[in-house]
Amino acid sequence: MEMRKNTKRKRILLVSILLLLIFLTGLLSAQTPTELDIPSTPPYLLENIPNQTWAKNTDNLNAFDLDNYFYSDLEISYTHSSPGNIDVLINSSTNAVSFYPDTNFEGSRIINFTATDGTYNVTSNLVNLTLVSDTTSPVWSSPSKNLVTIFQNSFVNFSTTWVDEIGLAGFTFSIDQGSGWEDYTGTFSGTQNTSIKRVQISSPGDTTIRWKFSASDTSGNSNVTDIQNFTVSESNSSSSSTESTTIASSSETSLNNFTIEPDYITVVIKQGQSTIRPIKITNIGENTLNFTAEIVDVTEFAKISDTNFILGAESSKSIQVEVKTTERSSPDIYFGKILIKAGEEVKQVPLVIEILPIEFDFEISVNVLNKNKEARQGESVQSEIQIKYLKDIIQKDFNLYLNILDLSGTTYDSSEENISMTALAINLNRELSIPENAKRGEYIFYARLEADNKSSSGSDIFEVGEKFNVAAFIKVNFIIILIVLSLFVSMGFVVSYHRNRKRVRLLNLYVAADELRKMIKAGKLDEAIGVYLRLKRMYGEPVPSGEIQDKEKLKEEMKQLIVEIDNYDIKKIPPAENPPQNKEENKDEKELTDEQVSENESQEPENKIKGGEDKKEEENKEEIESPVASKAKPNKPKEIQKSPMNKKSKPIKKPEKEKNKIALSKSPKTKSKNKNPDKK
Repeated sequence: MEMRKNTKRKRILLVSILLLLIFLTGLLSAQTPTELDIPSTPPYLLENIPNQTWAKNTDNLNAFDLDNYFYSDLEISYTHSSPGNIDVLINSSTNAVSFYPDTNFEGSRIINFTATDGTYNVTSNLVNLTLVSDTTSPVWSSPSKNLVTIFQNSFVNFSTTWVDEIGLAGFTFSIDQGSGWEDYTGTFSGTQNTSIKRVQISSPGDTTIRWKFSASDTSGNSNVTDIQNFTVSESNSSSSSTESTTIASSSETSLNNFTIEPDYITVVIKQGQSTIRPIKITNIGENTLNFTAEIVDVTEFAKISDTNFILGAESSKSIQVEVKTTERSSPDIYFGKILIKAGEEVKQVPLVIEILPIEFDFEISVNVLNKNKEARQGESVQSEIQIKYLKDIIQKDFNLYLNILDLSGTTYDSSEENISMTALAINLNRELSIPENAKRGEYIFYARLEADNKSSSGSDIFEVGEKFNVAAFIKVNFIIILIVLSLFVSMGFVVSYHRNRKRVRLLNLYVAADELRKMIKAGKLDEAIGVYLRLKRMYGEPVPSGEIQDKEKLKEEMKQLIVEIDNYDIKKIPPAENPPQNKEENKDEKELTDEQVSENESQEPENKIKGGEDKKEEENKEEIESPVASKAKPNKPKEIQKSPMNKKSKPIKKPEKEKNKIALSKSPKTKSKNKNPDKK
């Protein structure tokens, strides 16, 4: 029994110890860090390092960069063998290699380079270093300019090709625009290269421009081209029109089997950088098309990914335009185009490349005002220009050049001025004009700042539309204008017709009413019934058939109607206006006694009727012939004869001729004469 208990205790103790060991093992493993060693790739040689040849007594500086020939995932360091008579220096930050030969040493040496990452290393090929006596100057060929016809303010690219046995070092471009030679320097390398300089022509028309290039090699040998010359043309109107027309004709061709997006490409890039812009070509036709693409004028900066391709009907393709500059690319604005061809159909996409310096002491920005973003021919375009000086605040003078250019590089307006800066930044507001002959499309407001052979530029794009042309508008919309005018004329005829018809109806009503009045006055009542019925129909009130039989009732209605018409006419007859002599009589009456004035006032309406009878006789003939007027007619002369005013005024009426003169001349002197007879 006790043995069993001991065995059981031993088992429990062993299990506890085992569990404790497991726990401790887990605890220790959790606190122990786990490391995974991933082996790195050993450094390797990408390509062979080229041999080096240069002139004796000269140094070969920054001949090549070792990072361009070796590669490793880890940081690597470089060493080299020791060639005799030549010191070798590897730049610790850039890994560029420079060679410094002994004085007057001439001959060849061999060197190799080793790259190591601390664990692995790799050695390059053997590189021959050769020093020779170089007395041969660079050889030039093909001096040229990119424009045939050149105007004032045009930008011109000048170029010359150079070849040297050992190596090119630098070039100088010189130009004389009529005020003396101006020099612009540049650098290039290799045994063959092209010197390029872009300059704006500031001289007016009919000026002879002279220009030349000179170049030197690494041995100090130099050469200069022959002096070239051309004459500035008088006006850029024809060039602008011709070049713009060429661009328009290529895109607005009668064929339209494919489309291109975008319409133009603008690139702003620094020296030593690269960028890519896509172009989408769509076949909108019904047949398969074979396409070719090429870049014109800016091949040194741009290239196309696909120069030949096929597109089926209703299909699209995007090609890439790569723009790449070097650290030696001249900061400026460059204009080219991309030609897309499919059979006989050719379209072009303007390509504008603006290169900025990789490092600059000043910068310039251009912003066209919003109100001028859509301008018209003949208008001015205003732009805000900001200049920042990135160095200390010191007195600094700059030359500011402003241009309005189209996407082909043609200059339409320009200006030049000198600016003195005494602050870190200045803001300017400048404007240039768009000529009347400018075509529709996009334009560039370009600004360039220069100082101490350094430059910086800025630009902004705006759009130019055509001015409203009345003749062209009429020509395009002639049919619509003709239809609108015809409608207005027709409406005029309709309105005139309705007015005339209304007048004729009123005239007929008046004639019928007058005829009815005369018949009733003459006692022809039976005949007047027919006129009365016609008159009622004209008024739109036809008489019921039952009432037509009752002639007596109709006669009473006619008489009542005539009485109403007569009363209406008498009320509506305007009071007769006094003739001029009556006004003079009223003035004469002011000199009468109070009794005469009161008598004259009591009889004034009767005198007015008599005074206006002569002039209104024809005008109120029909009203006078009416029954009401005929009854009033015999009473008027009687009352006038009885008027005491009439007796008193006999001496006043004596000078009738003088009164007529007073009425016509209205002279104050004659009025005074009119008073004299009364006093006499």
